Amino acid sequence: MDRPNSRRTQGPARGTQSDEVHIMQKVLKNEVGTPLVSPEECVVALNECEWDVHRALKLTNLQLLIPSHRVSLEAARCTLASFSWDVGKAASYLVATQGISEDTEQV
Repeated sequence: MDRPNSRRTQGPARGTQSDEVHIMQKVLKNEVGTPLVSPEECVVALNECEWDVHRALKLTNLQLLIPSHRVSLEAARCTLASFSWDVGKAASYLVATQGISEDTEQV
């Protein structure tokens, strides 16, 4: 009998087909005004956050909140970590210090 085994569907080995990616896409899809995030973008955020879904979601939200082409993923993660993973505070700091336009969207 084949029983469900969460280890078969979790983690980096499953990549874009992992449970973590599906969770991230479902959560981000339910947030108002959030553009579609690709499975590959989810994997990149998960890799940056050592496959911690909550932190990867916050990192993705920050990237969506500010123009991502001006702040590297690593810089965004480090900023979030220094503000105890508070997306609002991290975004405010980046806007104030990186010269990013104040025209940010609340996520």
